[in-house]
Amino acid sequence: MINLGEAYRKLIGKTNKRRCEPHGQIEKGRTKDEQKTNKRRTKDEQKTKERRRKDEGKTKERRTKDEEKTNNERRNSALKVKVKWS
Repeated sequence: MINLGEAYRKLIGKTNKRRCEPHGQIEKGRTKDEQKTNKRRTKDEQKTKERRRKDEGKTKERRTKDEEKTNNERRNSALKVKVKWS
């Protein structure tokens, strides 16, 4: 005779189902290829591939402190020239 608990565990594993912790209800887990409604999708899943690629390219390279100093020096020197002529 087959133990019902073992048979049930095998069934759960095949159909990708699990029990809800607090209530003990069975909920079906989503597979990657399963279609989801917009309400169930995360924000990243809602984006199209093109928009996702655009976001990846938006990361800017940070300037080093030396580069910031040179920009500040340029700005200050331009202000000094304007002050001299006025």
